[in-house]
Amino acid sequence: MKIYKNKKDIYRIELGLKELMKRKVLFIIIVIIAIALIIVLMNLKTIIINHYQGILLFKKIFEITLIIISILVPIVLVFEVFYLIGEHSAKNIENAVVSVFDSKYVENYKPILISKRYDKQNNLYLIFYNNLPVSMWNDKQEFIEVVLNCHYLEKAKYYKGNSHMIILVLGTKIDYKKRDEAFYEKI
Repeated sequence: MKIYKNKKDIYRIELGLKELMKRKVLFIIIVIIAIALIIVLMNLKTIIINHYQGILLFKKIFEITLIIISILVPIVLVFEVFYLIGEHSAKNIENAVVSVFDSKYVENYKPILISKRYDKQNNLYLIFYNNLPVSMWNDKQEFIEVVLNCHYLEKAKYYKGNSHMIILVLGTKIDYKKRDEAFYEKI
């Protein structure tokens, strides 16, 4: 379970970074804020050290500690922003996909959205990390189409031969009549 959580955290940060790269202005603003925070903390460190009246060895240790904190805090905050953007980007899609599968299959290991991108024809490419076989994704095709409000352009398949990664290629232009007929036939 811990490995799953670690993978989820890493994939969230990657997804958040990918989403931010699509919005270059926002990415630049976040980088500028992080650099400004480093500068402010370094200046604050200088002010604190100049007012410190103590043993020289402790002063040096204190200065090094403040330098490390001045650099680590902005870096941690930037990664947290990446994580939050990735979480926001993935939450609705993952919840919709999880609702399609029986809870016994996804109870402990829900599919994790790794990548979400559109091509020039506005087709959606979703890559999930999960333990479900590709056949189960294809069996639930109609339900996935309904909850994601799109249609399959190709059957789900393993991404780059990795049995833990599934890629869905979805069209966003929907023939609602055809989709609803197929859905109700399965029920």
